[in-house]
Amino acid sequence: MDDVSRQLERSVGIVKMWEVTQLPNGKTLAEQLTFQGVSFWEIMAPVLALYYVPVALSAGTQQSSILKQLRPHVTLAKRNLLSLIQRNKSTQNHVEWKKESTFLFLGFSTYMYRDVLNPVADHLATNRQKSSVVIHDGAMRKAIMPEDLITYQSIWQHWDRNIKMETQHLRKQMQQGIDELLTMNILPQIINADEVMLWPQMKNAFNWLFRFHLPILIPQAVLARHILNRFKPSLIISADVADPRTRLYSLLGHQMGIPSLEIQFGPNGS
Repeated sequence: MDDVSRQLERSVGIVKMWEVTQLPNGKTLAEQLTFQGVSFWEIMAPVLALYYVPVALSAGTQQSSILKQLRPHVTLAKRNLLSLIQRNKSTQNHVEWKKESTFLFLGFSTYMYRDVLNPVADHLATNRQKSSVVIHDGAMRKAIMPEDLITYQSIWQHWDRNIKMETQHLRKQMQQGIDELLTMNILPQIINADEVMLWPQMKNAFNWLFRFHLPILIPQAVLARHILNRFKPSLIISADVADPRTRLYSLLGHQMGIPSLEIQFGPNGS
């Protein structure tokens, strides 16, 4: 095992350790960040293990600053504005699925869908006469050739007044849970690895988690539950197990008894 693999394995172990750490209120950290049956910690764990913890393990203490604290808020505002534009473009479109037993492809990554999933959807349509729906969040390019049995939909086509109300309710619940966690002031004590305190290196990462990553997933979670409840696909197919958007569908699908298939993205034959 090379150094990169060892570091990644260590990062995964650290995140799993944090996940089950008990808080003063009797909940684990993962339970504290579970809302409406969705473990947002589980959704975000790969992002922490892949991108934030390895940097914290190799970096010295990072100085906090007002700019670092504000950046997640600014980025969230920009992303919310982009989502608003996408909603306004999409909500007037009629949303239907052609038939039951439809395969649901998660096309949130354009290049992964194009290179990995599109050939599978095309094969199912051409050779098996299987109907598929490809959902995306508004970034799907029109370079993908349409097929009679493949339907492309933006998740924002499903946005309506009820979804908006559910989103507001979930946002309120999440903010209450995060505020309670921060009030405990327990994170500086539990964010460690092998008795080495990592909080100084991870403080900014948790700021991003609470102020950007989790809030941006709120409408995604509500829409995912709505889509799966309404259309009940026979199979969820994706090419990225780490993307929080695809993890939402896999986790919710598992709760609903809908199987998931992950197709590895990588060189052919590797």
